[in-house]
Amino acid sequence: MTQTDELIQEMCDNDPNFLQMYNEDSVRVEIAIQIRTLRDSKKLSANEFAKKVNLPVSRIKDIESCNASVDIDELSKIANVFNHKLSIELEEL
Repeated sequence: MTQTDELIQEMCDNDPNFLQMYNEDSVRVEIAIQIRTLRDSKKLSANEFAKKVNLPVSRIKDIESCNASVDIDELSKIANVFNHKLSIELEEL
């Protein structure tokens, strides 16, 4: 177990709400990374990407900077535009 894992475990033990907050934030970060990676792989600016997926550029920037949650419809739209399959997996903690 890494030092980070130990700290997360300690925080979970001390605060029953911490695990939920941590899990929600980690999902938001993972989605942000995947969206940014996709955009970079297509060599698109945020403006170009936003136009392709028909979302405001401010929305793309908020998603990529983890300042907003993204909904399933938005993820599905992004996946379809770039010929990707959207998959969601629930894992036991």
